[in-house]
Amino acid sequence: MVNMNSMPAVATAPMIRRDVSDDKICVLTFDRPESGANIFDDAALDELSEHLDFIENDTSLRGLVIASAKKSIFVAGADLKTLLQQAQSGGMRAFIAKGQRIFSRLSDLKIPTVAAIHGASAGGGYEVALACDYRVASDDPATRIGLPETTLGLIPAWGGCTRLPRLIGVEKAAEVILKG
Repeated sequence: MVNMNSMPAVATAPMIRRDVSDDKICVLTFDRPESGANIFDDAALDELSEHLDFIENDTSLRGLVIASAKKSIFVAGADLKTLLQQAQSGGMRAFIAKGQRIFSRLSDLKIPTVAAIHGASAGGGYEVALACDYRVASDDPATRIGLPETTLGLIPAWGGCTRLPRLIGVEKAAEVILKG
């Protein structure tokens, strides 16, 4: 019989790669392994939080860029399977609060932050971009930005309902939020 406690831990491939350039710009690149989409689940939120720990503690950094290595997706948002599991287990409130804390940390960084959006930026993907100081989007047809969770009866709870109105005004934000 194999003792599982003595087996070496299997390292999971990172979902977010961190690179720091010579000019001290940190780039976080979302690239979920073996998937065509970048999504937020507990593991992705934990990994983003760990990168924010690094950024908060490295006072030499001059800026942060968030990007994606996927061809046509920035970040597709929260994983619907995770949301369903959280709803069934009673953990939805904790999952939402976790995302809010992490995105608030991103928003509160002392260095300029930029979301480099290419491809779909939906739901939590749009909300992570809204937590940045600046957003730059490609004009590629694949680049589509929105909060489609509202069409499923879900509220954009990681900042879409609060940050978007501050950025573009209540009337325009209401239109975006209500239309998804």
